[in-house]
Amino acid sequence: MNEIKELVKELRASAEAELEFCNENDTPYLCSAIQKPEDKEKILQYIVELVVKQGISISSALGVIESELNPKYSN
Repeated sequence: MNEIKELVKELRASAEAELEFCNENDTPYLCSAIQKPEDKEKILQYIVELVVKQGISISSALGVIESELNPKYSN
């Protein structure tokens, strides 16, 4: 169980590092969504969830989230 917690902690740290380099030209909705600490926390949790449950990379998770935040693609 501690191994899993450690892996999730590492995953979260990697995701947070990726968000530090958020490029508004590439992911404007995501970059806007992480301006507030509480919103950034929600995004980090969602990234971890996507990576763990769907087996995708952090970069792919960022793309998924950008698409979901983009009103052009919302229903």
